[in-house]
Amino acid sequence: MRVCCLRVFVDGELWDCLLIVKHNRKYVLYTTIDQLPFRMSAELCSLGLNGARDPMPAVMDANRLEFIIKTLENSDLLKQSVVRHMNSVASVDNNNILVGFNDVQLVTPEKYRLPYTWCELYEKTDTEYRELENIMAWLSTLGGAFSSLGDQTEHCAIVAGNISLQQLRIAMRIGDPLTAARCKLYAAISLMQRGFYKQAKLIVQNQYMFIKSQLVVDERLIKMCCGIWTKLRYEWNRKKCLKKKNIVHFYIKS
Repeated sequence: MRVCCLRVFVDGELWDCLLIVKHNRKYVLYTTIDQLPFRMSAELCSLGLNGARDPMPAVMDANRLEFIIKTLENSDLLKQSVVRHMNSVASVDNNNILVGFNDVQLVTPEKYRLPYTWCELYEKTDTEYRELENIMAWLSTLGGAFSSLGDQTEHCAIVAGNISLQQLRIAMRIGDPLTAARCKLYAAISLMQRGFYKQAKLIVQNQYMFIKSQLVVDERLIKMCCGIWTKLRYEWNRKKCLKKKNIVHFYIKS
């Protein structure tokens, strides 16, 4: 196995380290030694490459170094060429690892190459994201007020449901699946208040399974699902009891 270490120095001090590893005829680029497998990383650290210096370091600015890194990421041919032309070599015979290193002396460029188009796009996206979060907060306050009145007034439950749908659209626009799940649970509360128990049941069950399937489970959403489920069972049982009472009163009057 061959390893080429590109060490970047700024004012004589080690600033960054790039590694190209050839293993089983494949060339892999690592932008830091921490990305290497543990055994390989330990072997490279034991070499003490910081003490040795490349007698002919390459001098380049940040713009050129960025271009080289991007090219290395996409070109196996360039990786192969860099490994072949290693200036200094240190071998580790015990594990059959051949390690070479090239030094790069980083200097300040005359003019920095800034991606103005990308910066403008990022600024626009960030501003839109913050505005959407602000709208989401206001809608949450308004929706909570109408939802609290939804048990007594059907009109308030309908308004709360419409607000939940608006929040869901914003959450999908932002790209936040957990916030979208919370909005769907709000919509389930509105449906339950209006008597659509089966639809509310399906929403709560689906969102519960979705939240449980996430890598990091949001316990607050799980408790929210359990709370809505408990209220849904209570409302369903209360509706069944009212139906039985109405049937009994009907037969008594008959």
